[in-house]
Amino acid sequence: MQRLIPAIMAVVLLGGCATLTPPTAGTDSSLIVGALKLDVSGTGMAPNGADGSVNTNVPYAAAVIIQGGTSGNTYELRTDIPSGLFTLANVEPGSYKLVRLWAQVKTSNSYVTITSSFNIGPTFEVTPGKVANLGVSTWNFSYDLTRSVSVNRFAFNSDFPVVAKALTQADPSSVWNGRASDQVAFSGETAATPLAVALQPRSSADFRILYP
Repeated sequence: MQRLIPAIMAVVLLGGCATLTPPTAGTDSSLIVGALKLDVSGTGMAPNGADGSVNTNVPYAAAVIIQGGTSGNTYELRTDIPSGLFTLANVEPGSYKLVRLWAQVKTSNSYVTITSSFNIGPTFEVTPGKVANLGVSTWNFSYDLTRSVSVNRFAFNSDFPVVAKALTQADPSSVWNGRASDQVAFSGETAATPLAVALQPRSSADFRILYP
């Protein structure tokens, strides 16, 4: 899968280990913040010999991919592991659409890339100059590599205070912490197409980790 072009991307580490990108002076730019929690279970053997057995809530890597309704720009928001926290600083206000959830999980001899691509995509609104708190979104994913079957389901926009607290702890001195915050919920269609693809086994000469 090719890397989507991120116009702005910020990855937050908990415990004050990273500094949030500050607001751009003289603008109504906003901050998007949320957390993605993943629960994935898989089984089966892929044609390339990769064993798909896994049952975890801690991915090797994960990302939330959104698109601006006005600009059409696509943004890749990498999540912190294991907290799942993600941020996107200095975005234009307006409507945004959830395009895809992406993650990689580590199995006994390989990695499996899982995606949920939204058919239409739920949307959310970002208010000028504010923090758009998307809350915690839970992503449940299961697959069977032998049968080439995947299933996904979601629970969006819960535990807003948990995300707000995590943002403050991530960078206590950030100007964003003094900004007004909206509890933002997705609206519209949430149906998504799931896909699980096993990478070549780690012992293979063709092995390489793929990123979105």
